[in-house]
This record gives sequence, C-alpha cells and structure tokens, in this order.
Amino acid sequence: MKRENNIFVYIMVLFIIIAFVFVVYSGIKDYKYKKALNSEDPLDKCRVPSGYTTEEWIEHMSHHPDRYKECLKR
Repeated sequence: MKRENNIFVYIMVLFIIIAFVFVVYSGIKDYKYKKALNSEDPLDKCRVPSGYTTEEWIEHMSHHPDRYKECLKR
C-alpha cells in the first residue's frame, strides 16, 4: 500500500511540474506577442521595429500570416 501511495505522489508532483512549465511558457509567449504588437509601427506594420533584427521580425510575421500577408510577399 505504501508503494502505491509513493507512485501517486510522484504522478502528482510530475503533473504539478508540467502545469507550472506550461503556465510559465504561456506567459512568456504572451509577453513577447504583446511586446511585438506594441513595437509595431502604426503606419507601416512591415517595418522592423526597434529592438528586433530583420530576421527576428520576419520570423514573428511568419507566425501570423493572416495579419502580415502583404509583408511576407516582399
């Protein structure tokens, strides 16, 4: 019976760790997206904003092809 309790505890700890990693990762991803939106030039959303390299901005735009389709055609 003690061994079964240990397995249950290990499973619960693993579940908590996975949930924690998911929450942290989601928060970082959301922060980066908001940062990118706030950096976007309102007159030219294709222009590389400060704080990004051209490669980083192209990569960001490629994750949102519906929003940046005219930028990605260039």
